Amino acid sequence: MWKATLWMLLGAFCFLVAGSAARAQPAPQSSPSSAGTLEQEVAKLDRSVQELVALLREYLAHQDVDLLLKRVELGLQKMGPLNQELTSLQARQSADEEQLGQLQSALTALQARELQSEASPDPQVTTDDATRKIQMEAEIKRLKRRIAETEQRISEDENELTEEQRNVQQWESVIDKRLGQR
Repeated sequence: MWKATLWMLLGAFCFLVAGSAARAQPAPQSSPSSAGTLEQEVAKLDRSVQELVALLREYLAHQDVDLLLKRVELGLQKMGPLNQELTSLQARQSADEEQLGQLQSALTALQARELQSEASPDPQVTTDDATRKIQMEAEIKRLKRRIAETEQRISEDENELTEEQRNVQQWESVIDKRLGQR
């Protein structure tokens, strides 16, 4: 659309220049009144060119503001999914930490029971407890690793979200300055 408007403005400019040039060609007989008319035509042409330049500048300024507004819109669109992912990751981390706490408590209880049963060991109970202990320790390691990975992703998302917020604020500031200049 802006290209079409630009071409229309340039076409109007060429039309004005061509019309003024045709009127400005020297007549076979030059009289003092035609010299005044030529000066008037040149002055009109100059005003027309200045108006076209002003319109073109205003049009281009609007285009710049429109592009900046699009950037703001895209930045805001990026921030929505980032916020959702960040909330999801934080919920997952909280659930994992809660599960880790429960496993650690169960492991502590199992170890305490092993100490109590050392006086009268039951081979079946000892084997079952050892198996459960190994499974719990493996699950604790897995949860700790998953929590660390989640923390890393949360940090990355927070940094990206902060960067997008900073970009949007900068673009809004530029828009405010451009709109304030008019």
